Amino acid sequence: MSKSLSNSNPPDLSATIGTFAGAFRSACDGFYLAARIYSDAIAAHGDDARNAFAQSLSEIPASTWRKLESIGNGTMDARLLNAASRGAQSLRRLSAPQQAECLDNGVEVLIPGGDSLRVAVDNLQPAQVRQVFAGDHVRSLSEQKAFLSVAAPLPAGAVRPVEVRGNRVIVRQACELTRQDLIRILGEMG
Repeated sequence: MSKSLSNSNPPDLSATIGTFAGAFRSACDGFYLAARIYSDAIAAHGDDARNAFAQSLSEIPASTWRKLESIGNGTMDARLLNAASRGAQSLRRLSAPQQAECLDNGVEVLIPGGDSLRVAVDNLQPAQVRQVFAGDHVRSLSEQKAFLSVAAPLPAGAVRPVEVRGNRVIVRQACELTRQDLIRILGEMG
C-alpha cells in the first residue's frame, strides 16, 4: 500500500486529481456500504451485533460506531461523520433531510441591524451556533431575533436568574418562567 506515485516525470496534475477523485469516491462508497452492513446487522441482531463488531474492530471508537449506525440507518448525513465544528455537532440532532439542506445551502444567520446572511455550517461562530440551532430545528429569523433579545448582554453586575450549562439548568434566584422560556431552555439543553 506504500506504492509511490512519484517517478522521474511527475504525472499531469489534472490526471493526478482524477486518480485521487476516483479513489476517494470509491472509498466513500465503501464506507457507506460498511455503514449499511453495520446498521442492517444491528437491525437483525441488536446489541449482539454491536458488541461483536466492537470486539472485532476494537480500534474504532464507540462514537464512530454510533455515527456509522446513524449513517447506515439514514438518520445522519455521511458528510457529518468527521465534521468537528460546533455547527456540525448541532446539525447531527436534526433529521437527515434537514442536515442535507443545511450542508448543501448553509443556514440563515440574523446579523445586527436586522439583515441576514447565508453561512456554511462549518463557518459559524460558537455564539451563532447557539443562535441558529434550537436543539431539534434551525431557528427561523424571527426565532433568532427573539433568542438574541433574551440572550442580550446584561448590564454590569446583573445576574441571569436561570443559566443553562450542558444538560443542567442552574436557577440563581427566584423567578417566573413562561412556557416560551421553558421551551427556549430545553432547546438550549439540546
